[in-house]
This record gives sequence, C-alpha cells and structure tokens, in this order.
Amino acid sequence: MFNAGIRAVHDAGAHAAIRPRVMLHIAQPENVEPWFDAAQRAGVTGYDVIGISYYRKWSSETMPELGRTIARLRRTWPDKDVVVVETAYPWT
Repeated sequence: MFNAGIRAVHDAGAHAAIRPRVMLHIAQPENVEPWFDAAQRAGVTGYDVIGISYYRKWSSETMPELGRTIARLRRTWPDKDVVVVETAYPWT
C-alpha cells in the first residue's frame, strides 16, 4: 500500500515543473527507527524524506536524544533527508 501511494505521487508529478518529494512521517523519535527498519524489510521504497513528530510531553526521548536519533537516521539512510515536521513544548 505504501509503495502504491508513493508511485501515485511520482506518477502525478512526472510532468510537473517541480518534482514532488515523498515524506513518510512517524510520530515520536523513539518509534522512527523500528518503523523504518520494518518498512525496509517490507520493501517500502521510493520515498525521499523521513519526517518525525516530536512532542516532549509524550516522548521518552529528551532533546539531546532526539539529536542522536536524527544523526543515526542520517547515517542509516544517507540518501534521505530527515526533518522534524511537528513539535511543541509543554509551555507553548
């Protein structure tokens, strides 16, 4: 199902002036590595960006741990951009 959605984005953007990029967005950094490991084993391909939500109130990771997770993701998947796409701190 993921690959079909990714193909649909690529097909729809094939003639666009700007090629759309595909992001797979996972909630909380402690879930990202296991999820992408499983996705890779399942044969999910063709995406460009790893998106992460980070809400400290509900995450088991601190901000420094988030930084280390991002560094590991960049080493493990060097062809992907890694972006924190949602975040907030309890006082916001």
